[in-house]
Amino acid sequence: MKTKLTVVIIALLCGIQVNSQTRQEVFGNIQKLASRAEGQKLKSNNVFAKKDDKLGKQVFNEKVISVNKIPEGKSSYEWVDRATEIPWNDFFDYLVYTEFNNNKLQVVRLNFNKPFKIEHFTNDNDSDTSPSTSDYFEFYVLTSDEDELIQMLKHLESLKEKKPESEFNKEIAKFSKEQTISWLTEKLKKHITGDDYTRGITLVSIDACKLVFDYSNMVGRKYREIIPTDIAAINKYNQFTYNEDVCISKSYAFGIIQEEDETTLKNTSFLNVYTKDEDVVSNIAFAMKQLAAYCNGTHSTTRTESTTHKSSEHKKETDTADHTFDLIDFETVKILYNSLNKDTNSFFVGDNEYTINNAADFANFLNKNSYAALHWQGNDHYQFDVVGKTDFSKKSVEFTVKNDRLHLKANIPLNGNCDYGLKEFPVVDSNSSETRETADTKVYYFTLNFEYECKGVNYKYLSVFIEDKTLSSYNKVKEMFAEYGKG
Repeated sequence: MKTKLTVVIIALLCGIQVNSQTRQEVFGNIQKLASRAEGQKLKSNNVFAKKDDKLGKQVFNEKVISVNKIPEGKSSYEWVDRATEIPWNDFFDYLVYTEFNNNKLQVVRLNFNKPFKIEHFTNDNDSDTSPSTSDYFEFYVLTSDEDELIQMLKHLESLKEKKPESEFNKEIAKFSKEQTISWLTEKLKKHITGDDYTRGITLVSIDACKLVFDYSNMVGRKYREIIPTDIAAINKYNQFTYNEDVCISKSYAFGIIQEEDETTLKNTSFLNVYTKDEDVVSNIAFAMKQLAAYCNGTHSTTRTESTTHKSSEHKKETDTADHTFDLIDFETVKILYNSLNKDTNSFFVGDNEYTINNAADFANFLNKNSYAALHWQGNDHYQFDVVGKTDFSKKSVEFTVKNDRLHLKANIPLNGNCDYGLKEFPVVDSNSSETRETADTKVYYFTLNFEYECKGVNYKYLSVFIEDKTLSSYNKVKEMFAEYGKG
């Protein structure tokens, strides 16, 4: 308990220090982290290269981000990737993942809502004669600096200028309840979406208190989401968010929804508003809150007054408040806690702590936390129905151990007639793994080499998905696949 209390205190102190930094100080600290990574080896983009490339000088400031790469680590010239005219106020999010061939190095991908100038040239030139545009850019930091970098990026995101409310909200404020429902129905049918696996989204009903949507996933399982209109906001991923777990998701396999069907309460919606037009997002959020006011019986004509003026007055009243501790949450504390225990095999997935000492522990961890597995080749694929245990009546996968080495037992279609059959094989990581943030959750997946033929289709890979609210255990799990999955 004393150790955990110490960690919390350290986390709070780290949070205070980060949150008190100015914009330029944050850029300067990220530059220091980028400089520490210089000299590390990189996977070469040249398929004919015999050796890895080497990371040269990196620049990170408000006006330019650039990365130099030295071919095969000893060339007389360097390749330069450079981003300029960067719209920092449109900085959206980031992705951090391990470099393909060097686990001491992390690739940092910065995503933006608007494109900017990208150049690719050799350092014996001043610039690219044919520059392009992109809405993302990648640079590198050491794995040991990953947690510090993430804190800097979060603070950089919090320093963005707040964008003004859409002027059209003044018109929406004049709508009757029926007009608001009609306008919102039109916009939601056009802009509501899910993730890459979502199919057939249908707006079942809409009233002043809630929206009801039905949809299915790619294997036909059906879902219903009930979204209350009384939202707190629409977040940066365009999900409806709430101050408590009131958004209802029901899952059912066939037929109509029954009371006993699986039900989940969340504080964010799975479905989201798909548009890069920030005015549309602002309008939908305003219309939702207006319907909630009708639902609660609190709507009045006083809402026709511009809320922009009110928000500016509120800002003046609260500017002097000390919000230092408001920006520190339990997830941040856990990430810092994990970073202090990098030399151990103890780590969190969500709120659960796991200790991995051998292949059997790792197999147990995977069986408890893997929630999906996909066997695929190109556009041909099928998803396992059961993950984490063997079920002889269904397509299922389960991690096992043989001779202290991780194996995967798969109940899969037999070659030819595609009846069910059992096969067990050693896990071999194909070095294809990634973290992914969807509209519903944060996951990472690992792709395993496994060739199998069924009805003329040669399936080559099996991808196993693990849910992790913080993505903090991704690097350790990747290392353990390498440790326990290879002979």
